[in-house]
Amino acid sequence: RDLAVSWALCAVCLVGHALHFIGANVPSWIHALHSVGFHMSLSMLTLFGPGRQIMYEGIKSLLRGAPNMNTLVSLGAISSFTVSSMAVLLPKL
Repeated sequence: RDLAVSWALCAVCLVGHALHFIGANVPSWIHALHSVGFHMSLSMLTLFGPGRQIMYEGIKSLLRGAPNMNTLVSLGAISSFTVSSMAVLLPKL
């Protein structure tokens, strides 16, 4: 189920980028796929939706003092999401 949700979220992102790349003449509502707020929401859904189990296992392993690959993935994803969110929320920073 998580894999299906992940692919659906990926497809939404991919369609938006592909249409922009090929310069397709698309309806105006498609341009919402390029908004910063939409991408932030999509990232948040992905991180805390299908990715929540990896995040949970990674943080749990880190707190136990036995980091594993899920810890590395979690730290990278959380760091990237935090920096990107700060760039969205504080664009003049």
